[in-house]
Amino acid sequence: MVKKNNVIEETQELIQQIKKEYREGVDFRFSSGKNALKNHGVAFIVIISPRLKKIFRERFNFPLGVVNHLDYVKMDQEGGDLLYRIHNHHDDDTLSSADGRVWPEKEKGENCQVCGSLTFKKNGRMELWDREKTDNRPDPKIIAYFHPECAKKHFADKKQPNQNNTLIKEKLLRNLDKICLDPRCDLANSEALKQKGAEKNYGVKINSEWKEWTKKAYKVEIEGEEIELNSDKEAAIIIGSYEQREIKKALMKEIKQNPSEWEITEREEDPNEYQGGNYIIKHKSGRRHWDDGFYHFWGSMSENEKMGKEWDKIKSSLKGYNPHANTQKTNDIELEKLKNIFQKLNIKKIIYKNGKLTIEFSSHQLISFETTNNPEYQLLKDSLEKINKNELTSQELGINSENTSTNTDNSLSGNKYLWLVGGMALIAIIIISTILVFTFRPKKKKNN
Repeated sequence: MVKKNNVIEETQELIQQIKKEYREGVDFRFSSGKNALKNHGVAFIVIISPRLKKIFRERFNFPLGVVNHLDYVKMDQEGGDLLYRIHNHHDDDTLSSADGRVWPEKEKGENCQVCGSLTFKKNGRMELWDREKTDNRPDPKIIAYFHPECAKKHFADKKQPNQNNTLIKEKLLRNLDKICLDPRCDLANSEALKQKGAEKNYGVKINSEWKEWTKKAYKVEIEGEEIELNSDKEAAIIIGSYEQREIKKALMKEIKQNPSEWEITEREEDPNEYQGGNYIIKHKSGRRHWDDGFYHFWGSMSENEKMGKEWDKIKSSLKGYNPHANTQKTNDIELEKLKNIFQKLNIKKIIYKNGKLTIEFSSHQLISFETTNNPEYQLLKDSLEKINKNELTSQELGINSENTSTNTDNSLSGNKYLWLVGGMALIAIIIISTILVFTFRPKKKKNN
């Protein structure tokens, strides 16, 4: 690719190449919409797959090993900037760009950690941070600057915490019996989730009790190493989101290849308490999966749909499967969820077609998208699938704005009537009181 002087043009070219040559939801996903840069706005793209990550890291001259908290940043005189970032708590890199930044009249250079000469954003440079931004902690600080070629030399022999992701994945794949999917759709320690009543731990608030539970649920020791299964945690050895999806595929395959060893059982808790599936998939050894995890978090809505259908086929071959069991109960639960969201967001109609969700609000505003980070929008799509519908209106949910308006008007009319009657009564009392005062008050005596 030819490098552009204008950062926005350079980023647009990169986006077009991504869309043309790679798969959304598998290799990358958009976080700010596909056309975010159409009018020089903001773009934020998550790089998921190792093959695309490798290409971008080479494109921006990153060191070969993973280096946490390292950015490549470039800025032009028109105020556009480009940022490629390697994150700490997961393996997904991010490419972002924005227009309209303030360009200093004279950029102050920063000394390169390796060669000592000045580095400038206009030429592109590496910035190393002391850590990532986390809640309730001071903002991170830049601790070193590098020319890209100098960064390669500096980090060439340095070991990084997350560069073992592939090795970790291979270890987990060799020990699938130690892993399960929990009620939050996360990978978890299968021994901890075997315990009767384990599901109750997911109904507690995020407090000391919950933190104690996560120490058991999200850590597993395999082949002499303690691995953190939740990528939101800080740990020396964690598993990234791409590897998590690969392991979920392996779990599905394991069940598909050995259906006689698994059976479907009801959830322990009331399904109304959870925004998930109603079943536990239980192995003869006692290991359990909460099957909602096989429907969600595959990288995009279209991938969720694809993998969900694949899981439905597998689930239908298991002992205890009954396609008609609890259908009405499930529909009632999902319809209630949908009704609550419709009322909360003032939605008139939703349509799900060809992997795209379209929402029409009562204000007649329309939005459409394939991927979303909004949990309520995701729940709309998921609930539609569970009740086997592609379209739903507020009227079908019993939300009638005209009736609401009529009721409100009737209520107001009733109130007006009461005020009118009350007002007339008050006026009548005042008139009668005035007449009585003038009629019965004592007459003044005349002075002789």
